[in-house]
Amino acid sequence: MTGRYIYQLAGDEGSRDLARAEAAAFCDAEQIAYRLVASDQRVRLERTGYLAGGIELLAEGPDVKTACEQVRRLGLAAEEFAIDVVRLPGGLKLSRREAANAFALAIEGRPNLDDPGERFTVYATPEGVWFGRALEMDVPQWKRFVAKLHDCSSALPDQAARAVCNLEVRGGERVVDPCCGSGTLLMNAADLGAHVSGFDLNKKMVGATNANLLYFGFPASAEQADATKVGGNYDLVLTNLPYGKMSAVSPADELRLVRNIVKLAPRGVLITTNDVTDAVREAGTRLERTIPLSKFTITRKVYQYRSE
Repeated sequence: MTGRYIYQLAGDEGSRDLARAEAAAFCDAEQIAYRLVASDQRVRLERTGYLAGGIELLAEGPDVKTACEQVRRLGLAAEEFAIDVVRLPGGLKLSRREAANAFALAIEGRPNLDDPGERFTVYATPEGVWFGRALEMDVPQWKRFVAKLHDCSSALPDQAARAVCNLEVRGGERVVDPCCGSGTLLMNAADLGAHVSGFDLNKKMVGATNANLLYFGFPASAEQADATKVGGNYDLVLTNLPYGKMSAVSPADELRLVRNIVKLAPRGVLITTNDVTDAVREAGTRLERTIPLSKFTITRKVYQYRSE
């Protein structure tokens, strides 16, 4: 089979690359079809930004008929079950009712659509059909940060911030955000088990970050400082650079900023609307990946780097 578990990716086209990168980092998943990835790892879906659901795979095939034949050969039995059919993309020419009925006939037992004791999911795509037991999923953890006390216009969307954190955070790391703004990245990193520290040149933003951290039960850990002068030793940098196209920062200033930031930790993720490829490389680090992230009229780039 493709993998023990199949996961569905959420998000729009502008976040699709980040969603795939998060899935690969979080559970070593590989894309198998439109909005679907496969992995041998079962994960807590609510800890992610863009994994919106999943199944423990039982059968697969190029079409519904083939997958149903596999289910029959399994001798699958279930009482009081329901089957959800997810078409990817939504406009796929396939009858959800007919597909659900075909799989129901291949299962020994009675369906119960009103109060099922067991749920199955069918993912139907142009590339193939996957059938399995639906994985349970609580409310995504990143959603609680939508209700933060303070926000700023240049902050990452909370869903994207969670995905960015999942690229690197595994729990226990000392994470620093030298341009923390209102603390969106820090809150999500802390929620994943990291020990976080933040800095910002704007005193108001420092207060906003600390208020947000305290509101969600994390220690206040932000201080006022210039990101070009911040020092210390950390395991990981996560930062959304506030030096976008509307700022008057020169290329020399940006290089100075990046050079200092990458010294803080041996690995990190930088997000910016500018192209800082040369700055990252000139700072003596290896650029591992660049991920585009678009929202409305804003296009950011997510840079993952490692020290040489």
